[in-house]
Amino acid sequence: MPHHHLSVSSLHYYVVFASIFIAAFLFSRIFRKKASALKNDESIVDGYAQNAVNKKIVDTGERAMYKKLFHELHHLESNSEILPRARDQLILQLAEAVETERRNPGSILSIAEYSKINILAFIQQQEELTGHEWDAYLARRKGGGKPELFSNRDTARTWLREFAPLKLVDGAWLGHTHRVTTPFALRHITKDAWQVMAEEYGDGILAQHHVHLYSKLLHDVDAGLPEAHDPDFIHTRHGMDNVQVWKGAVAQLLVSLFPHEFLPEILGFNLHFELLTLNTMIASKELEEVKLDAYYFFLHISIDNSHSGHTAMAAETVCKYMDHVQRSEGDEAARSAWRRVQAGYCLSSSFSAPQAGTYSAPSHGCQLSTLNAHRPEEDFEQDTNEWDQKILQLMQAKAQAAGKIHCGSQIKIGRDANNQLNQLCSS
Repeated sequence: MPHHHLSVSSLHYYVVFASIFIAAFLFSRIFRKKASALKNDESIVDGYAQNAVNKKIVDTGERAMYKKLFHELHHLESNSEILPRARDQLILQLAEAVETERRNPGSILSIAEYSKINILAFIQQQEELTGHEWDAYLARRKGGGKPELFSNRDTARTWLREFAPLKLVDGAWLGHTHRVTTPFALRHITKDAWQVMAEEYGDGILAQHHVHLYSKLLHDVDAGLPEAHDPDFIHTRHGMDNVQVWKGAVAQLLVSLFPHEFLPEILGFNLHFELLTLNTMIASKELEEVKLDAYYFFLHISIDNSHSGHTAMAAETVCKYMDHVQRSEGDEAARSAWRRVQAGYCLSSSFSAPQAGTYSAPSHGCQLSTLNAHRPEEDFEQDTNEWDQKILQLMQAKAQAAGKIHCGSQIKIGRDANNQLNQLCSS
């Protein structure tokens, strides 16, 4: 009898256990089905987020689409079916950007015909405009004006977090250039673009890797963001709500996906993106004022210069490409290629603050003072030796490339460095 009683108890135990197991199994199937349906619903971007099932706030519309695409492009190996849609989106953004820039009389579209002189003069003018804006900013601050991007660590955190989608894909616009399938005739062009990308990634030095540096800065301000490839990154609770930022980040990821088909657009995009911006310079100053590490921004100020940095490299790459097309395919093909380079430039420009001013094409006899165009030796004192002349030429070229960036410098080299460099620029 005792043995029989034990068997009944055991049977009862197993029945209860089996019931619980079956209920749990059925619940998990239903839960997974609902979660899967939510994940596949293209109208709800946060289906990619880890806590999507319980989320009460969802993204809708344009921002949702860009967030979803941002995540998919970070995991292209498992989302290859999006490539046709990605190509369509790239073409749409290019068309929108060109249409927007047509309303700006000073845009690159005002250069009807390609010439190296026109490109270099245009880049020089853009740098001068930024330099004048920087000079005006410094004057406002010197006159008692308040910080214009952030006044404390909290506002810095908000600003840095808002721009995280853009900054955490730094270099992506060149990510698929210079591949093994790149035609041999173009490799001398694409290798220069690839070099820019390699330097964006620190040339193997983690401490100079741009994305790593920005991630470190986000960590320093306790931004609370996951990695950009993490599904949770696109969650609305992080407060990254700027549609233009998401659109710009997606553009960076899209533009290099089809390097054989859209090479001129990639090179044009690179030409604009490597220009030094006013926001970069202001951020470098105001981050230091709130006791945060501004190295990420100082690095860009240093590397994005038009004498020997990324701006110069980007301009030279465009010129090499255009000369190649003109030489190998003729004038009509070159005109078409130039329009496509312009479209790529416009795509990057459309996510930046508009520059004031109007571009005026130079005469073919003009002398450029930036991008490695040096003044003739007879302009210098005849009693200086050869090395003095070379050093002076180098300093002139560097000073011209720096423009008014040095206006905030308090350094003295015998006398005020700012005045010395300005004299070099105007000599």
